[in-house]
Amino acid sequence: DGENYDDLQELYGEMVGQWSRYIGHTVTLIGGRYQNAKTSDQNGPIYTPVPRDRQEEALAFITDEVFETPTWMADPEILRSEPPGVFDRSAMRAVLKWKYQPQIVDGKPAPVVTYTRLRFEMEKDEE
Repeated sequence: DGENYDDLQELYGEMVGQWSRYIGHTVTLIGGRYQNAKTSDQNGPIYTPVPRDRQEEALAFITDEVFETPTWMADPEILRSEPPGVFDRSAMRAVLKWKYQPQIVDGKPAPVVTYTRLRFEMEKDEE
């Protein structure tokens, strides 16, 4: 009771930013090269290609984490329930069946945090 979730959107934004940095670093491995810092008197190549198996791992990671919706980013969570725990499973089953349309910003899908209040009501017996 009385909990404040004002920081949740900021935290979610930070998490998406961190995920984007991981993806950005991974993308550079595909068709990429390593730069070996050397002085003028050191032998050997300055640039070496990323090994093929490392590139294949990077591509598999991108395929799994970018081209498919990362479910860990959109994992529904019950923030509060009254009475606690009574309808949680029913609420989660209902939410997991929903279909979402992404928010579009500058022509690209953008992350959004959504809060939805679910109310369960018992049908009244007609006498």
